[in-house]
Amino acid sequence: MIYHDILEADLKDSRNNDVVIVQRIVPYDGIELNLSGSDISNLEPIKTMTNLKILNIDKTKVSDLEPIKQLMNLKELSLSETLVSNLEPIKDLRNLELLSLSDTQVVNLEPIKNLTNLKRLSLNNTQITDLEPIKRLTRLEKLELKGCKNIKYKQVSDLQKALPELKIIL
Repeated sequence: MIYHDILEADLKDSRNNDVVIVQRIVPYDGIELNLSGSDISNLEPIKTMTNLKILNIDKTKVSDLEPIKQLMNLKELSLSETLVSNLEPIKDLRNLELLSLSDTQVVNLEPIKNLTNLKRLSLNNTQITDLEPIKRLTRLEKLELKGCKNIKYKQVSDLQKALPELKIIL
């Protein structure tokens, strides 16, 4: 049974195991799912939720994004404070407008270079070393780089020249 009239499911800070959380969200096919702070570590149960536009898995034990690679309607994806390091599975989520990767293990931004609808990108406290892939994100309005110790001033300067309208927060 799918509840089409539900627009948002908020399981924030849920302290159940994955099985219980999955049982609560499988019948859900709304547009926003907030699992922030929950005990979930496996996104496999939500891979068929193709109507999702907003997914928040901040502060979870999630490391593998493979299950969400088909969620083409996603506009906002928040992965802050997760164990995520590989962005390859989200490389085709071209409707993304907001991507939050703060406090993750992400180093390589190459997979997101074609996410040209991105407007906001948060990379605070990551170990990224190369901003070159971001230069292709011509719709990007705001980039957060606080605590990115491996980024050099010249890279930021070059990025600002390539995207003069971009607001960069250091």
